[in-house]
Amino acid sequence: MSYEDPEIEKCTEFIDNLNSDNHKLKLKAVKGLEDVAKIIGSERLKEELIPFLTEIIEEKDNDDEFLLILCDQLEMMGRYL
Repeated sequence: MSYEDPEIEKCTEFIDNLNSDNHKLKLKAVKGLEDVAKIIGSERLKEELIPFLTEIIEEKDNDDEFLLILCDQLEMMGRYL
């Protein structure tokens, strides 16, 4: 049984899925990016999430679909900065 906060669980799942080699899990994660931004707030968004996403972009072999969705989500995240 888990007593963890659902928002923390969502963020943990996001990180795990974004690091996954499973295409469907990565797409699911990136589609939830705006929700994660809302949860963690402006400061952590700037200091943690954006650098993390930069690493994902630079280090992983990402397909066009993933990158297009990521671009859309990054645009929406602007309101949380």
